[in-house]
Amino acid sequence: MPLEFTSAGQPVHLSPGTSVQLELNSPLFDEDTLKGSFSYSFNVPAVPNGPLYGFPERPDGASRPGAQLPAELGLDGVPLLTGSQRLKSASVSKYSVSFQAGLSGAGLSERQLSSFSYGGLRAVPRWVTVGSTRIPGLPLHANEVVANPGGYGYVFAPLRNDFVTDVQKATPGYDPTLIKPLAYPYEGVNKWTVNLFSLFDLPVDGTFGFDLDFGMPGAVVTEKYKVLSKYCPFPRLRYVLQCVFEESGLLVDLPHLLPGELGDLVLVGNALLVDRGDAATTRFSLADVVPALTVAELLAGLRRDLGLVVYVDPATGRVRSTSLAERVAPSAPALDWSSRLAGPPEVSVDQIEGLTLATHVDGADELTKDLREQQPDPSRVLPAVATVADLPPTAVILTEQPVNGQVRLVRELDYFYSCTLAYLDGVRVTLTWTPLVAALTEIAVNGGGEVQEQASCYTLERPTEVDYQQPYTALIPAIAQAPFAADQVGAQAVERSAALRLLFYNGLQPLSGGPHYYPQLSHRNASGTYSLRLSGAAGTYAQWLRDWLPVKLAASSYKQPLLLTPLDLARLDLSQPLHLAGVPYLVRKLSATVPLQKPVAAELVRLF
Repeated sequence: MPLEFTSAGQPVHLSPGTSVQLELNSPLFDEDTLKGSFSYSFNVPAVPNGPLYGFPERPDGASRPGAQLPAELGLDGVPLLTGSQRLKSASVSKYSVSFQAGLSGAGLSERQLSSFSYGGLRAVPRWVTVGSTRIPGLPLHANEVVANPGGYGYVFAPLRNDFVTDVQKATPGYDPTLIKPLAYPYEGVNKWTVNLFSLFDLPVDGTFGFDLDFGMPGAVVTEKYKVLSKYCPFPRLRYVLQCVFEESGLLVDLPHLLPGELGDLVLVGNALLVDRGDAATTRFSLADVVPALTVAELLAGLRRDLGLVVYVDPATGRVRSTSLAERVAPSAPALDWSSRLAGPPEVSVDQIEGLTLATHVDGADELTKDLREQQPDPSRVLPAVATVADLPPTAVILTEQPVNGQVRLVRELDYFYSCTLAYLDGVRVTLTWTPLVAALTEIAVNGGGEVQEQASCYTLERPTEVDYQQPYTALIPAIAQAPFAADQVGAQAVERSAALRLLFYNGLQPLSGGPHYYPQLSHRNASGTYSLRLSGAAGTYAQWLRDWLPVKLAASSYKQPLLLTPLDLARLDLSQPLHLAGVPYLVRKLSATVPLQKPVAAELVRLF
């Protein structure tokens, strides 16, 4: 069976008898790097391949050695791998090259998210005439995005950042840990206000903040405005991934990339919109507001927190995502390869591993950096309640034995409240409950062990007034971190946030206290089925990690020889379970030498 090696359709000449050793790694087990599928170095003759590689053995060669070139590897007319090749060494007689396929072959691992264009600059008219009034175009564009969420790769929604101005930081008595509404108007990003009358096509009696200065009757009217809040478009995670892969030359299977409500996840940080426009137009770029993460760091975070794996599907050659929980479920479709068994397995048994899952806090966020040290002593914690209204107003002295400083968790807010006693009589006391600290949860897996923090950081959500005349409040995500602007230079420039902060965008949701709505970012999705917090029935552990981690931490692994054909290798989805003699497995790794002259070595993990 002849081995075929090409570069963008151009044949790479191989020496007679050339064989290539391949390692095919399951995307399910690529923990921190885009390992993917690759070949070990192999030799190709320098003649006649010199022109393709730019004569790298010559100091005056046509190109700098080491650049990536496209590559396709096939066997007997069956395509096995598609990706890129890289020159490892060169002499006058031979070149040593290696091959990478899938995401690893696209050279994404070290690229920063901010290095992609995401469709380039977005243009918004600086002024828009509505009736006889000229108003700023940016708030109206934000309203348009709220009204038509499917038409944009980003969202606008309010985010509190009490460090958005130096004035706010210098406010006397400022306490970044205090959980209470701020007086209207608060300083934040994409400020949302409720209006008592509908103007300028406002969505559901609300708008993003702006103010107009009007002159007195008969006086000169100056058309100037003050934007009451800073603005930032928050990119949709699905759109970010789509742009990253398409700009890297990969095809994307959009219906299977973060399908369903996972498509409502957005990236949030400390960035502000940078106006790159002119006198007539505001222009902004999503590359200015994504966090300071590499593609590999983002994908590793999605795997660690949500059990989401992004990979190239071998059947279609397109990038898609899958859930680790779905792949290990008993109902997962499996490929029966019992007929491919080529001998008994070799079983390796290690010590059972334990893991302690913990909530990650962003040390750059003044609201969360000290949360770990502030967690209450477990001996002070009483049974949790659902809402603040469920906190008991009184306690019986003899039977309940209340003391000052006892704590209860309010599940609705994921917040601990502490009680203070005031004696009424000799039988009962009144309890006054005050917010203590946001709750951070740890979960012991297999008895606990090494602490693994979630990659996505905890984001506090705080009640916030959105109207200065009525007590309308919204639960709005909050950070306290100096804002980053991509056009800042010099010693005073603020760093772009390097934290992975994910939130669900739930569209317009009702305010408490009135029949009005606001565009909501939240740790919980609109249906309530998913939460980005670690604990609870909707949390990341219960929804995405509980069934996967026992497989990842399994004490036993199996090395199984399999007799495969080139077509088997080409069609194998390494994220799909295998059935071997009635037993389900996941493939961790395949090692094969092509042309196939001996069984393929498979490293397997047993399910169930």
